Amino acid sequence: MILNFLLDPNVAYVVLALAFVITILAMLAPGTGVLEIMALAALVAAGFGIANNPVNTWAFIPILAGTVLIFITMRRTSRWYYLAAAIAILVTGTAFLYKGVSGIFAADTLLVLMVSASMGGFIWIIGHYTRKAFNQKITRDLSQLIGMTGRATTHIHMSGSAHVNSEEWSAISDIPIPVGSAITVIERNGLVLKVEKLND
Repeated sequence: MILNFLLDPNVAYVVLALAFVITILAMLAPGTGVLEIMALAALVAAGFGIANNPVNTWAFIPILAGTVLIFITMRRTSRWYYLAAAIAILVTGTAFLYKGVSGIFAADTLLVLMVSASMGGFIWIIGHYTRKAFNQKITRDLSQLIGMTGRATTHIHMSGSAHVNSEEWSAISDIPIPVGSAITVIERNGLVLKVEKLND
């Protein structure tokens, strides 16, 4: 089978860590479709690894808790130690998910330590800049964007991007809007614009 390489706990663990990193990136920067496809493929591969390797079921608790806490701390607080604790919880859960037979971890210990440090550091960097963006004070009146026109730079529906007022914005719409369509801004929610397609 094409995914049999995931029966190796070393490979399965690395794929699991990559799946979390790519999924977090896709959720924080929606719209292009590339990250979403990569995240879906990584999650499917990680799921295959989980289904076909012995796992510690208790590890799903810190994985789920850590993931939720990472997103909450990125958006709700500027205190670094909350984010550090959330990352530590997630990394611990992923490290112990696969059941070890002869050691603490199913995967090679050095590999687990290296991947855990890389994963934690990468999420920390993403979280740091995300928190800065959410906590940054708005210095101009963004309500002026309502009524402005622009162009859809990606497909827009539940997520997407639009070029408005010489800047790139995250955008959503009630009805799917094809890439390249002329749009107008009808509502703003934080840094996300709700748009609708202009009639040709």
